[in-house]
Amino acid sequence: AGEGSQPFVLSATLQGHQADVRTICEVNESTIATGSLDQLAKLWTSVPGDTPEYACTQTYQGHNRYIYSIAFIPPTAEFTDGLIATGSVDTNVHLYLPEVGDGPVRQLIGHSMAVCCVRAGPNETVLSASWDGTAKVWGLDGTCQLTLEGHQKSVLSIIAHPTPGKYITCSADRTIRIWNRDACMGAMTGHTDVPRDLAILPNGNLASCANDGTVKLWNLDSAGMCLQTLPAHSGSYIYSIAAFPSGANADFATSGEDGTVTVWKDGAIAQSIELPCNSVWRVTTRSNGDLLVACDDGCARVFSADQGRYASDDAIATFTEHVSQIALAKAGEADGKIGDLDTSNLVGPERLTTPGDSDGQIIMVKDGAKVMAHAWSAAENSWNCIGEVENAKETKPAGAPPGWQHFDVELDNRKMICRHKMGDNPFLTAQRFLDENELDQGLLDQVVDFVEKNATAPTLEFSQAPTAPVVPGAYVPGRGGGGQSAKPVSDHFPVQDFIMMASVKLEGLAKTLEGLNASASPETQLDAEALDKLKAGLTVVSNNPTAPFPNDMYFGVAPACAKLLAWPVGDSRVPGMDAVRVLLSNNAFRSAAFKEVGTPLSLPELKTFMLETAGLLEGPGNAGSVPCQMLAFRALANAFGGDKGLQDHVAEFLPLLERFDASKLSKHSQIALSTFILNCAVAVVRKGDAAVAELGGELLRVIGHRLDLQLQAAAPDGEATYRMLVALGTLIGSSEIMVAVAMSLPEVASVVTVSAGSTNVKVKLVATDVRKIMS
Repeated sequence: AGEGSQPFVLSATLQGHQADVRTICEVNESTIATGSLDQLAKLWTSVPGDTPEYACTQTYQGHNRYIYSIAFIPPTAEFTDGLIATGSVDTNVHLYLPEVGDGPVRQLIGHSMAVCCVRAGPNETVLSASWDGTAKVWGLDGTCQLTLEGHQKSVLSIIAHPTPGKYITCSADRTIRIWNRDACMGAMTGHTDVPRDLAILPNGNLASCANDGTVKLWNLDSAGMCLQTLPAHSGSYIYSIAAFPSGANADFATSGEDGTVTVWKDGAIAQSIELPCNSVWRVTTRSNGDLLVACDDGCARVFSADQGRYASDDAIATFTEHVSQIALAKAGEADGKIGDLDTSNLVGPERLTTPGDSDGQIIMVKDGAKVMAHAWSAAENSWNCIGEVENAKETKPAGAPPGWQHFDVELDNRKMICRHKMGDNPFLTAQRFLDENELDQGLLDQVVDFVEKNATAPTLEFSQAPTAPVVPGAYVPGRGGGGQSAKPVSDHFPVQDFIMMASVKLEGLAKTLEGLNASASPETQLDAEALDKLKAGLTVVSNNPTAPFPNDMYFGVAPACAKLLAWPVGDSRVPGMDAVRVLLSNNAFRSAAFKEVGTPLSLPELKTFMLETAGLLEGPGNAGSVPCQMLAFRALANAFGGDKGLQDHVAEFLPLLERFDASKLSKHSQIALSTFILNCAVAVVRKGDAAVAELGGELLRVIGHRLDLQLQAAAPDGEATYRMLVALGTLIGSSEIMVAVAMSLPEVASVVTVSAGSTNVKVKLVATDVRKIMS
């Protein structure tokens, strides 16, 4: 916040929507309205108590597509409590009585495409902007008073000009236009990408935000002269902008794709608020100066700079912990994700206003942090969403596994690649598509038709796993005696190489280390030289995990790591744990460390420390920190391989894993644990028949138990389940004996059967391959 003012702190969290909260507004001093991709709007009323809390008191129905915008219309003689206006992808604007739930009292029908912005206009009017390239001014009786036509593409926002009778709009054609009633008076240009939102500041200037990652301030009295350009949100899309009321300690706030809200004062950033989500769709301000925020994690939140309206200490602590977990994931810890699709060049939802070139054409559209696939239907003359693209991977036909065809997908004048397995029945491919994206079965024929029409041309990959290398000398399903091939070889297993969880954004890690080091106790604080040596070592590993790690560099880095692991138990230990995790992924560093004796990085000491931090052992290493626990599992996974890695200690881990209660692990910890167990399976198979015979049965029981727990969860994580199934396939793919043992364990057969019916396509495919081997 501004100088001399308090910072904005969480005041309340509003939970109740089943999908992204896309929009939010104040109704009065005690009530808030929200709109969501779950097609519902809700009214939230403050509940008396020591700290701010809100309860959902009304739910408004009637839209049959996403709600993109919401606004409160002030009271009139007819509507003494005012109205709540909503704009939806179903092309309509609905008006609701605040204290009456269910359907609308009025519908404003006239747009031909999604309504992405609604606002209260002057003189008892409603303003709307639409993907159909127009903005409209409506009377509360439902009549359209004005249609503003002239933009070449979608209109994304409209506000009233300070001068009565004038309006301001911004569009995907990258212009901002000023209108005198329905006549365009001029266009302002300057943004290098689509402007998304507009606000009039208390001083009368106009502020705009855009996909180019900037805010621009304009003087409306000087023919729209740009006064200042403010880079913001690390260059990410900026989705919304809102002015503070006159007299506040800040000028305006913005929200963006980077998951933050930024508060601005005198042309500078006064505060950046991180949220536990990927995208903050909208920020707006209240009459008391508080901030209202709509997030893609299904929550709306209130922030206040008034200490009397702060949330409870427990609520703030929980919020801070969630932010910390999300920040770790954003810092490059994508849990070894397979995808490498560059989404920076993808088109936004405005692309859906342009008709397709041919029936069945597929495009990918960036919608916040998500990428959605849409297919053109010539019969319906519209784009139909056919699913979310997860872990999309940019590939080349020459590098694809044999037996796959490729189909062209248009991506903003680029061609991306998607695979279709040759010989598969088109209905099988289509059903996988529907299952993965939880789509309505009514779309089956349409997807089948697309596959049949394009089956001979190249195509977008939906998170398909790469072909796994085969373990030399191992039993491979389908390669039985006499050269027979009765069973298929899976594309998912066996896995030969240990899986490393090594990705890192070095700049962010270095800054965090520097900040926490400055406040560390003298005995654990790193001096400037030690910190520089540590950063140099991390740079070597992050640039090339297989790079040599010279002895002199190791002996410069090791003492620094020892101090980091002695930092206080809790989240302050996270950056040190993260640094050690990254370093352990380097074979040369790992070998040098594990050859040492009696140091914090030598194998017995570090192994015990990581097992305690992960919660597998009781002891002083228990950090009581969710991020530390996750990083411990990742470090354990990275410690396999080399001369003295953890591959020799699997027998020690199995009883710990059997007793371990993983039911309360975070999503990222679940994935890290599954990777650790997968590496245990790889280690056993690599050691040969004797190790498989000795340890295989116990490891199968661990895998079966873990899969059973994951599948019983309310929302099982697909990636964690997938990696456990790959571990199972790798183990039973090592010998006929392991197949027999797996078939004799009821829990293993049960979880494989359940997984084969999963709606997650990766889980379903690998489970189906395991079933074939066990049949």
